[in-house]
Amino acid sequence: MSVEVLLIIVIGITLFVLKQWLFNVKRKRRREYYRNVYLKSDEWKRKRYVVLKRDNWQCIYCGARATQVHHKR
Repeated sequence: MSVEVLLIIVIGITLFVLKQWLFNVKRKRRREYYRNVYLKSDEWKRKRYVVLKRDNWQCIYCGARATQVHHKR
């Protein structure tokens, strides 16, 4: 193989690894924000209360007392 082909392969692999690393960094930031900021916010507490009240504090699947709010999808 020529030097140019090897250089293109190395650059491609480097870009792929960098893209994966950046994705994981952003994913970690989103997860930390969601857990440490959003779930403790007044906005989330209001939404949670509205959903639990709407469903009469019962699980829509099994009918047991609901303690958590989840996405339906």
